[in-house]
Amino acid sequence: MVEKLLNGIAIVIDDKINDSKSNDKIIKIIDKIKEKGIPCCTYNNISEAEKYLKNFSSASFLLIDWEMESPTAEHQEEGLQLGGSLKEESEQSVISFIKKFREIAFAPIFSRLDKKTIAYKLVENKIIEENKNGIIYIEKKSKLAKKDNLFDLIDEWIKKNPAVYTLKKWESNFVDSKNSTFNSLFEKSPNWPKILWQTSEKDKTDPKSSINETIYRIIKSKTTLENIDKEIINKRFRKNPDYEEIKDVLIDTMYIDNSKLEINDVSPGDIFYFDNNYYINITPECDTVVGRSRPNKVNLYLLKASPLNEEKFKRENYKKDFGYIEKPNQVLLFGIENKDMFTISLKNITKKKYSEIKDYRICRLLPPNSVYIQQKFSSYISRVGQPRIPELILKGLPKSA
Repeated sequence: MVEKLLNGIAIVIDDKINDSKSNDKIIKIIDKIKEKGIPCCTYNNISEAEKYLKNFSSASFLLIDWEMESPTAEHQEEGLQLGGSLKEESEQSVISFIKKFREIAFAPIFSRLDKKTIAYKLVENKIIEENKNGIIYIEKKSKLAKKDNLFDLIDEWIKKNPAVYTLKKWESNFVDSKNSTFNSLFEKSPNWPKILWQTSEKDKTDPKSSINETIYRIIKSKTTLENIDKEIINKRFRKNPDYEEIKDVLIDTMYIDNSKLEINDVSPGDIFYFDNNYYINITPECDTVVGRSRPNKVNLYLLKASPLNEEKFKRENYKKDFGYIEKPNQVLLFGIENKDMFTISLKNITKKKYSEIKDYRICRLLPPNSVYIQQKFSSYISRVGQPRIPELILKGLPKSA
């Protein structure tokens, strides 16, 4: 299974690669990687690898030696070993590189030394959390160099880590979908970006955002996780996820932080905080395109979101057998700024110029949650009243058997 999932390059950083006396194990490991048809980039020092760090985003995995500074031949002849300060400096350079690598790639990282020593250092530097399955696999180089150990161990480790397994399965499908999409568009017309750009400009929308959404919409339609293994995903851990862990995952799937949004990219679901209140934008998307008028002319229609205390929520909006229950004139929303439940009243709507509140945007609620709020508000304001049935009729209705 593992060869199919590791479909990028392998990065190996080890200062013993060019050392004829001590490179036997690392050369065996590199040969095993190449035998599997995985391209392998090797570096014998971290500073050299850092020059090309931005190109490592497609890495299948990183194998890095924890003790990167070997004694020189002169030192070895004199019987000298790494000094304490040099050893600490070496560890910090490895830790720093791992942090930088994690920023540009989500891929397994393999290192070797005493497992407890490395694990302690990684926890201390907040790279992994204590007692949790991490992205970093610690193993002795001699064990990785044995006949089939490297890929057997990778395979076993991936199966024990649902996050890594899901990434690799999705990544494999995504790469196929991406290539298929761009090849198909190119076959239709090499000028397809220009066609989309000009169409977007005529529609007064932002060409960059429009092309980006079009590409992802096509790729998404072709990407699947149909063959994902249920047993691996639902593998039992030593500790079940707690409230905070589940809450963090849920919120991450619902919101985009404002730092990831373009200033003139306005959308339904944008959440603002001003005058000590949260407000959510429910304006139809076609009316939020800044390019169709001057920025100070774009008006937003906002609904106020108020924190809902636990006691009131359980009394009015929660039933054990049904979960949470909304009233006709409200929407319940979880997790704004990592907080718990909010109630959004559909009774009152606030109108504001985007230019006046754009600096107060904190995040964006993603579909389908943002679409649900729009649709419920639309249903609420379009209610049609019915004539009252006379009281005498109601009292005279036959009782049910």
